[in-house]
Amino acid sequence: MSSGSKPRIAWFSLLSDREGQNSISSYCTDIFLPYIAEEFEIDIFSNGDDRSYKGHHVFNYLSAFSRDEQNPYDFFFYQLEDSDQCDFVKLHLGLKPGIVFFHDILLREEMPPPLTFSIWPEVLNWVDSPEWPKRYPQPDRGPFAYRECSLSLLPIFSSERLANEFKRTVEKTLGDSFEPKDLRFFYLPLPVESFENSPLSKNETCIAFSGEVGIEHRAHKVLHAVRDLNDRFKLLWLVAPDEVSRAKELANEFSVHNLEIITERSAENWKKVLDRSSVAIHTHFSVYGTLGLNLSISLASKTPVIVTDFAEGEFLPESVVFKVSPGRNEATQIKSFIEEINNLSGSSELGLILDNAKSYVLEISDKKTVALELLQIFLSNLDFLRNARSTWSTLEQEARNFVLQKNLTSAWAAFFKPAFNEIGWADE
Repeated sequence: MSSGSKPRIAWFSLLSDREGQNSISSYCTDIFLPYIAEEFEIDIFSNGDDRSYKGHHVFNYLSAFSRDEQNPYDFFFYQLEDSDQCDFVKLHLGLKPGIVFFHDILLREEMPPPLTFSIWPEVLNWVDSPEWPKRYPQPDRGPFAYRECSLSLLPIFSSERLANEFKRTVEKTLGDSFEPKDLRFFYLPLPVESFENSPLSKNETCIAFSGEVGIEHRAHKVLHAVRDLNDRFKLLWLVAPDEVSRAKELANEFSVHNLEIITERSAENWKKVLDRSSVAIHTHFSVYGTLGLNLSISLASKTPVIVTDFAEGEFLPESVVFKVSPGRNEATQIKSFIEEINNLSGSSELGLILDNAKSYVLEISDKKTVALELLQIFLSNLDFLRNARSTWSTLEQEARNFVLQKNLTSAWAAFFKPAFNEIGWADE
């Protein structure tokens, strides 16, 4: 579709120069852009003002549809997280399906109002014609992102657990006529850089923790464990600014005094916390959310890691992390592992675990390797994406023609015709 020498991508993502500065989407965008731009022309779309970003044009997402009409993109690429900041992604995905890079697949955030309060059912009732099938919004089936998955031409998942959940859940909804082998999707781990901290250089023994203050990230279990260590270890807790007061309340509740609360949960800040720490804790026990980017950073830094044996933690080899089981004895297990890691400091046994961890994460998550894998996904599926776009455009035109050809009453014509003229569906 591109008129130039390179295929064109409409790239939808939160960006690090605005409200998405600490998001996984913005982190991935910053890493991927230089590699993808070697083979593709990229226009970025966000929920902000027009500007330049790292050598690329950024446009407000509301202009994407018209820009595509003027100079068609070969495909649309979306990054989706469980955040209301990604509402613009959910909205535009319904207009132009494309590749979706899922960082979450179970969504706590409600749909944006234009989707949850759409008058589309009333429009369909008004049409009430056997010529065009009624397509009511999918009934509430829980938090799984069915709508977004169904609009994704090529789903990509940044977590192995999410990819498995997609396959397990979606296969059951495809029908008997669809062969599971035809289900096309990818697992692409979050990219990380190689760097290394030395626990032996620490002046004090610190524990790194970046979990949220809610129950899902087991902050209450971590604080319980730290309390039982009698303040022998300092807890460095990286939180979002709006979590500070609750974090302090929890620390007081568990009588944890050897504590430093650090604000702004970001990859760079987590690296700074790890540089002061002898162990990193990544606990999580919930169907919502993931262990995210910080886990991979910890493994790459050769910092000993404690994880929950659940969800993402289940997929990690026993040889690279220390696993605790969620439940009544969770705090006791965390405490025991912290003491064990402290006793093993500098030993060949712990060194082997840390070497294994770094080799494991960099083998699959090295930033250049991941970026080039994404580039290969784009290039190898370009014809498929172009054909899918053409099919969708035909469907759009059929729907437009059907609505335009209806024998509207004068009252309905007066309401609809100006709108149709404005968006180019009908002649003046």
